[in-house]
Amino acid sequence: MTTFNHNEEELINPSEELSLVRPTLEALIDGKYSTTIIQSNLVKAGEKVALRLFCKFEDTEGNELEQSFLIYPNWKSGTPFRKLMELSGCMPDPGQSLVINKLIGQVFLFTMKVVSKDGREYVNLEEVSNIDEQDE
Repeated sequence: MTTFNHNEEELINPSEELSLVRPTLEALIDGKYSTTIIQSNLVKAGEKVALRLFCKFEDTEGNELEQSFLIYPNWKSGTPFRKLMELSGCMPDPGQSLVINKLIGQVFLFTMKVVSKDGREYVNLEEVSNIDEQDE
């Protein structure tokens, strides 16, 4: 069966290849995750520009969840944003633009924290390190 919209364009061609799999990790909680960056883009959030990362998070038991979150740029030394830029090799020279596609495919150890604001929960990036520093 093929589904059409009002313009009679093909929207979906159902196939055995399509499936939805429930993730083994229900939601991110405070903790450390082996994190693979799948996609990165810049978005306008209110009056600010933020970096949106879509990542695969894996906990210490091998459970996985794909989720996106925003990081607001803070170029100060020691901030999670700056550490991510430095560790990923994406830190631009002063006055130069950030090249975010270099982030894709890189793996880090992210420490995430769940925060509540205005009745909603968000995840914040608290710490970034190289994945090989996990046991240190």
